[in-house]
Amino acid sequence: MPSWINRQTLGWAAGAAGGLALMLFPGSVITLGIGIALGYRGHSWLEQTERSVQQ
Repeated sequence: MPSWINRQTLGWAAGAAGGLALMLFPGSVITLGIGIALGYRGHSWLEQTERSVQQ
């Protein structure tokens, strides 16, 4: 293991990762909402397509 890896550098890395996750949190919620909306719209489209094929 490299000599520069110790508790202090691991602590800084964990803190930086946590800070980055907090900064990106609103974006992930917005992306999740867009995905849900598009998924629901796709579900409706699939149902309509299925009905038209059955007729």
